[in-house]
Amino acid sequence: MTNRLASLLVVSLLARGVAAHATTIDGQRDPEYGPALGTQTTQTSLGDTPPGYNPFSPLTMAIGSELDGAHGFVSGSTLYLFFSGNLRSYVGEPLIAPDQLQIYVDCAPGGQNTLRADNPSVGPYLRLDQMAGLTFDSGFAPDYWLACEVDGPGPSQPFFAYYAELPTTGGGSGGTLGHADGGGTGTLTGGTNPFGIMASIDQTNRAGVDGGCGAAGGSGVTTGVEWAVPLAALGNPTGEIRVCALIARAGQPVQVSNQVLGPVPPGSCSLGAPVDIDFTSIPGLQYFSLGLPAAAPAPLAARLVLHEVAWGPGREGTVTFSLPRPGTAVLEVFDPTGRRIARRVADGLTAGPHVSRIVAAVPPASGVYFLGLRGNGEGVSRSFVIAR
Repeated sequence: MTNRLASLLVVSLLARGVAAHATTIDGQRDPEYGPALGTQTTQTSLGDTPPGYNPFSPLTMAIGSELDGAHGFVSGSTLYLFFSGNLRSYVGEPLIAPDQLQIYVDCAPGGQNTLRADNPSVGPYLRLDQMAGLTFDSGFAPDYWLACEVDGPGPSQPFFAYYAELPTTGGGSGGTLGHADGGGTGTLTGGTNPFGIMASIDQTNRAGVDGGCGAAGGSGVTTGVEWAVPLAALGNPTGEIRVCALIARAGQPVQVSNQVLGPVPPGSCSLGAPVDIDFTSIPGLQYFSLGLPAAAPAPLAARLVLHEVAWGPGREGTVTFSLPRPGTAVLEVFDPTGRRIARRVADGLTAGPHVSRIVAAVPPASGVYFLGLRGNGEGVSRSFVIAR
C-alpha cells in the first residue's frame, strides 16, 4: 500500500468516527503502558547490537540480545506485555540459532516452582522441556509459558511465538502459535492459536545496555517484543499476575543469560544451564507483578477496546471487543482501497467483552483489511490480514 493510499484510508476512517486503536501490537511501546515494572541493571552476556549495525531487515534482525525493560497492564479481557530490547536472530552460514525470550506467568494456585522434564517439547532450537530443573524464587510458580524468537533465512526473517501450560503435575499442552513479520499487526499465522494471542517484534533498538557483565541501565528503550494475551489463555485469572522474563540461548546444554527481569545483580554473567539455576540463591526478586486483573489503567479501562479480528475461509469473520458501558456497537470492514465490504450493528449490548460475527457480501481476497468499531461515542480501528 502506498503512503498516500494509507493516508487516504486513515482520513476515511476518521471521517466515519473511527480513531486509531490505542494499543497496536507492533513491537513499539505505547503511552498507556506507563512506567516500567522491571528495568535491567546489568550488561548483557549475549552481546550487544551496536549503533552501526544496519541489516537488510532492521525490524527482525539483530546480532545480540538484551532485555532492557518490562511493561504490562490488563485491559478488559486482555493482558498486554511489552519487553524492550533485542533478540539475536537466526544466521544460516555459519549456523547460529536464534536466542529465545521466555515469559513465565504465575496467575493461579499450583504451577511449577521448579520446571519439570515432562513439559511439552515446544520450539525448534530451544525447547521448553530443556529448561527442566530451573527453580524460581520462593512463592513464584508459573502456570503458563510464552516464548518467541526470530527464525528463518531470507530478508523477511519471520518472528515465531510459542505457548504452553505448566500444570503442577506436568504433561501440559503447548505448541507453536504461529509467525508474523516484524513490526506488523501482531496477527500470528501458520500455527495453533485458539485464544487469538497476538505478538510482534521491532528490532531497531540500538540503545539500552551494552555487552558485558557489569552495571548498566536499560531505561528509555521503546522498541522490542509486544504481546496481547487474552485472559482466557491464562485460565481467566482473578488474582495477582506475576511474570518472570529471561533470554536463553540454544546449546548442549541450554544456557540462561544474565538478561532476566526482575534483574540479577550487576556482576552476574551467564547463569548457566537451567538445572543449575536457583533464583532463591540470587539477591532480589527475578519476577515482577502486574497486580490484579481488575487493576487496569483507568484511561484505557474506561474506553472502547478492540481485542481481535479473525477471518475464516469464507465470507464470515469474528470480532472480539469490550464496551465500557451498555450500548450499541457498529462494526465495519474496509478493504485496502478504503471501500466498506461489511457492516454490522449490534444493539442492546452489556458493558464488558463481546464476540460478534460479521459477514461480507462475497469472500474477501487475500490482503490487509481494516476493522472499524464505534460505540458509546468512541471509535477504534485495527488492521488485519486475510490469507487465502
